[in-house]
Amino acid sequence: MLPIPEFARDSRRLYAALVPAAVVAFADLALHENNEFIGGWLTKPIFDLHDLGTHLLLIALAICGWLPRIAAGLSIFGAIICVPMYSWSVMPGLYNLAYPGNYPITGQPFLVFDPIGLVGLFSAIVAVRCASSIVSVRR
Repeated sequence: MLPIPEFARDSRRLYAALVPAAVVAFADLALHENNEFIGGWLTKPIFDLHDLGTHLLLIALAICGWLPRIAAGLSIFGAIICVPMYSWSVMPGLYNLAYPGNYPITGQPFLVFDPIGLVGLFSAIVAVRCASSIVSVRR
């Protein structure tokens, strides 16, 4: 039996980290698809970044077996640009403090228990950690 090279093991680890990250990003994108905040001056860039990050994670998931280093780079970038949406879902009060103004919904708590946002933050951290181990491997 041939030994499995370290690079192939890392590729499988990246695939295992990308599946939950892509599924959660896609579920969060579908959850906020018809949101009334999608056209705001603050939330529109957050939604656009999350949309781009979701597509990058799905592309990285599709090419992970053939081009693991490119998939690792795409997953790092995709996971990082999904983080503002997850943090906006979990900490809406932080955005109200950071960007004061007249908001249609006032008095939001600082922290909100949003399971998709929390799982999204955790899966983004895991995906970046696994992808960074592939990018840093030298042949």
